[in-house]
Amino acid sequence: MRRNQEIINPQGHATEIFSDWAIDYIQERAKEENPFFLYLAYNAPHTPIQPPVEWLEKVKKRESGMDETRAKIVALIEHLDEQVGRVYTSLEETGQLENTLIIFTSDNGG
Repeated sequence: MRRNQEIINPQGHATEIFSDWAIDYIQERAKEENPFFLYLAYNAPHTPIQPPVEWLEKVKKRESGMDETRAKIVALIEHLDEQVGRVYTSLEETGQLENTLIIFTSDNGG
């Protein structure tokens, strides 16, 4: 993985790492008066389909009849939704939401 020009090997799930970085940036920009642009491109729910274990277990518990492949996809998408919510909340908490345009799009039709 890269962060700017630096090759890094962070621990954790990429979706959470990207969210953490975005939240850090939003919090830093809250101290500034100038507008900013944040492009946050998650790689989920693309392959490899590797949701965090606790999210997969939550889906399996709730949807016991769901096959493993589908459960993994659902868990990965629900985890992504949670992380988008964290970013949204950081905009609220820093008082920037009312002056922010959010565009959410996907290349996944499923």
